[in-house]
Amino acid sequence: MLIYGSRATKLKAEPIVYTCKHCQSKNTTTMVMFQKYAHVFWIPFCPIKKLAVTQCEHCKQVLEQKQFDPELKEIFAEQKSTLKTPIWTFIGLALLIVLIVTIIQDEKKESAENKVFLEQPQVGDVYTMRTKEGNYTLFLVKEVTKDSIGYWMNNYEVNKISGLHKIPANGDSAYLPITVYMARKELLPLLDKGEIHDVSRKK
Repeated sequence: MLIYGSRATKLKAEPIVYTCKHCQSKNTTTMVMFQKYAHVFWIPFCPIKKLAVTQCEHCKQVLEQKQFDPELKEIFAEQKSTLKTPIWTFIGLALLIVLIVTIIQDEKKESAENKVFLEQPQVGDVYTMRTKEGNYTLFLVKEVTKDSIGYWMNNYEVNKISGLHKIPANGDSAYLPITVYMARKELLPLLDKGEIHDVSRKK
């Protein structure tokens, strides 16, 4: 379950030059400034806006920002312009950016690695293949020649790539022991078209 929402953190409280409209006391009002921010799982994600409330120390009247008169609005605008947004309110957004960059880098690294594996195939390589029906299965390379590879096709298919772990990993017994041949020059185009989704090689 995704837990998200918004919170506010106090930035400062400062007396302001203002006459309370409720009790007519002069310069007895304090403006308290807040930074409102969005959070996900209680981790600050990104700042939203700055808010303020006022309280008269004489009559104790509290005004929310929506109740500000033009004079208080002007004071609020001046106060807000002097306040910096706390850097920590960007933590979640920064983590998200780092995660996205990491995923992109990992995908680029995996893509480059797959290309090398297909240019230099080895017996024992396993190809994650997308079938014509849009399902996914595994090919096990059993033979490599100068111009072609011979592979065994797994007996099982799944409709989502995330379900590949469900395919029995019982060694060669999970594959149909009939060798099918494919020209090596066809491998990279299949990778480019997404029909070969991934290549794994035992280290």
